[in-house]
Amino acid sequence: MSSASNHTTIAAAPENLTQAGEMALILKALALAAQAHRGGKRADGQDYIEHPIEVARNLAEAGITDVKQLAAALLHDALEKGPPSMRTLIALDLGDDVLQLVEALTDDPNLLPPERKALQLDRAAGMPPAARAIKLADRLANLRSPRPEWTQRERQRYAVHSYALLEALQGSHELLEAQLLRCLSLPCWRL
Repeated sequence: MSSASNHTTIAAAPENLTQAGEMALILKALALAAQAHRGGKRADGQDYIEHPIEVARNLAEAGITDVKQLAAALLHDALEKGPPSMRTLIALDLGDDVLQLVEALTDDPNLLPPERKALQLDRAAGMPPAARAIKLADRLANLRSPRPEWTQRERQRYAVHSYALLEALQGSHELLEAQLLRCLSLPCWRL
């Protein structure tokens, strides 16, 4: 069987994945995430690829083992930050289920930050359960690595938005929600 045939089989029938197929799916997602974030840096100087890896790790440490969900976590920012072809690449390499989760997590980069934040809250409750857990894991990663240039006021605004997001996602994943509350109790996030 050719490499292209394997690729099609994995993307077409993820429910029938073997352990090797599951690993291949995760590695394909990681490769696409690396492509989407190549050369990108976060405000703290960290390579951007470290953020989606942390988000996926947060899910795994919270007991989530669904490979499509972990793949989507690795790609949660890929449509915003990657090349225009990223949507097609995700669909071809990982399947429509993963693409739909990634799309549910994607913000419109053309909106101003306040509009994006408001839309995140509006959409949160209607997200698929797997996307809701990824959103919690993403916020947890962001709270654990606050932007160094933020003033106390900007941190407070982010904390307020985090509490509102947590409320909108309440009941999504008990452990991730508890971890978020613990992070928000740290001195740098106190209101």
